[in-house]
Amino acid sequence: MNRERRKKIAKIQGSLGQIEQSLDALKEQAQEMLDDLNEVMEEEQEYLDNMPENLQDSEKAETANEAVENLQEAICLLEEIADLDFDQEEINEKIDAACN
Repeated sequence: MNRERRKKIAKIQGSLGQIEQSLDALKEQAQEMLDDLNEVMEEEQEYLDNMPENLQDSEKAETANEAVENLQEAICLLEEIADLDFDQEEINEKIDAACN
């Protein structure tokens, strides 16, 4: 591999470190949001579970149930961010192997 391509690769490897740091921060933020959303969802579910029988078929109950369902879906979507995996070391090993 010539020097020009090696320089490009070195630049890419430097950028990988920046991506990993950014991704770690993003995952941490997503986890904090997940914790908060789970708390809100649990509170709304508790509200729904403790609703008097005469209100269980009411519009309030329907609204609370929809809120819980929407929060569950939002949590699932956020979990995708929190579960992102990035192995800079493995990527660098593959790049290094290509350079040899």
